[in-house]
Amino acid sequence: MGCTVSERAFEEYLAKRGIVPRYEELPNGITQPVDYSFEIAGQTLRLDVKEWAPNGPHLGVGSFDPYEPVRDKINEGRKKFKQYKRRGEPCVLVLCHYGPQLIMLDAISIFGAMRGDLGWVFPFNSDTGVGDTSRTETKFLTGGSMIHREKESYERVQNTTISAVAVLASIRVRGRRVGIALHRRKASAGRAFTLEETFTLLQELYSEDHSVEVEPRVVVYDNLEATVPLPQEFPDGPYDERFGRHGDWLCRTYVGAELAAIESAEEEVGILPDDPLGLRT
Repeated sequence: MGCTVSERAFEEYLAKRGIVPRYEELPNGITQPVDYSFEIAGQTLRLDVKEWAPNGPHLGVGSFDPYEPVRDKINEGRKKFKQYKRRGEPCVLVLCHYGPQLIMLDAISIFGAMRGDLGWVFPFNSDTGVGDTSRTETKFLTGGSMIHREKESYERVQNTTISAVAVLASIRVRGRRVGIALHRRKASAGRAFTLEETFTLLQELYSEDHSVEVEPRVVVYDNLEATVPLPQEFPDGPYDERFGRHGDWLCRTYVGAELAAIESAEEEVGILPDDPLGLRT
């Protein structure tokens, strides 16, 4: 059905989950269809897949904005989902990147693109010129695509038709399991290993581990201000994740069983998660 690299990859992911989507379905009143439609928990989901052309990385010295590429795709999604605004159907923007250029699709970049540039704030006494850094807080500041702030006193909610942003990615299953086994072997030896010993041990562990190299997965980031929220039943894959809100806190609201098992084993051997926002705690 799909004609782009990302669309075909997304179809492969859906096939693994037993989902057969409809491609570019045209409901009544829709003249610009999104890529995929299927039912979850009695609701029709509408999903549109966006990718970046695989251009080479920029050379030289310059600044890098991790939010801009994502916000550009959110704006494209806003236009694509415009006709679905009052249909009461969850709309999901699916992002996929496979090229060499620097595009960040981690939690900071996605939530920052949606809710505002990530920053750190603390009370500042303008009379003394001294700030209390002991009360530093992490906050989303200006420029968000869903929560748009231009200054402290101005905030606008927008793009509420987009229920969530999903990142189509993969997980290195075999590599992470071998890493766990390596830490266990080193711990049982009770001494430091040389580079040569480590390399030899890695070869041995890779030959013993017959896990798949990689598995496709999606990581979903809820739009907390969405008019129609995404059903809790999506995603449900063994390596999938979903991040949203519990009370007043951003947190992980779903983790697949296989990924949870890997993370638990990593914690046991002292491999720390890459979780700068503390969403997995």
